[in-house]
Amino acid sequence: MCPSGSGWMDTFSEEKLDIPAKEKKTVEIEVLTSKTMLVPREVFDAKAAPALMRINGMEPTERECILISDPQQPVIALMAADKASVEKVRARLKEKIRWTSPVATYRGIHGILPLDIPL
Repeated sequence: MCPSGSGWMDTFSEEKLDIPAKEKKTVEIEVLTSKTMLVPREVFDAKAAPALMRINGMEPTERECILISDPQQPVIALMAADKASVEKVRARLKEKIRWTSPVATYRGIHGILPLDIPL
């Protein structure tokens, strides 16, 4: 699935991807878009992502796809981003991508904490 990206995805540039295509490690890409929603892992179902986005008024346009953050985390982010931009990133990095959202984590003085940890 692929989401809409009215943020960094609209200004994506292949030249800015300075990661060698042969790189073996996973690359985490933070998606900044107003079409982001969070789903608790306990009720998450990837097949339901389009319906969840639609119900929340974040239905992707024809030019967008839904990206899903790491489903092993306590909270999963569903993000709509520009299809063409996402495909450029995928073509360059293949399966080594992990999508994420700043909404799904708290970045405080103690580093990055999942949202389900009491502060």
